[in-house]
Amino acid sequence: MEKDNYEVGQEKIGKHRRGPGGGHGPHGGVPGEKAQNFKGTWVKLLNYCRKYWGLMIFAIVCSAAGTVLTLIGPDKLSEMTDVITNGIMTGIDMDKIQSLGITLAILYGVSTLLMIIQSLIMGFVTQKVTKNLRSGISVKINRLPMWYYNRTSTGDVLS
Repeated sequence: MEKDNYEVGQEKIGKHRRGPGGGHGPHGGVPGEKAQNFKGTWVKLLNYCRKYWGLMIFAIVCSAAGTVLTLIGPDKLSEMTDVITNGIMTGIDMDKIQSLGITLAILYGVSTLLMIIQSLIMGFVTQKVTKNLRSGISVKINRLPMWYYNRTSTGDVLS
């Protein structure tokens, strides 16, 4: 066993030592503040995104349609399995298997395409809303007089 070498007044640092606040995250497990007006904030955010509602509704429809098509896929797979199982003794109907396989490929392909469209649309909307929010904050901060920064704490300015 190795001896610990440290001088008087020097704190021993071991694997169980925790920093300020207990060592659980940046504030040591201090509970965060709760939102004061959650519903009002959501209403403001949705109103702020009003010009993108059409795109967001289209993205939701694409997502729902893609999900439904993905859920239909396993049913078609079980149908294909039944055709193979029933045809083991008498002969497998390859035309039926082929048509089910093509149907599955189309279902999963369209589903994937719809999900990609949904993610691209929501990425676009997120970027535009974030840019607008940042621009709005920049304009507001640039409008404030210099004395405001001298009298107000940095956290309040950022809030």
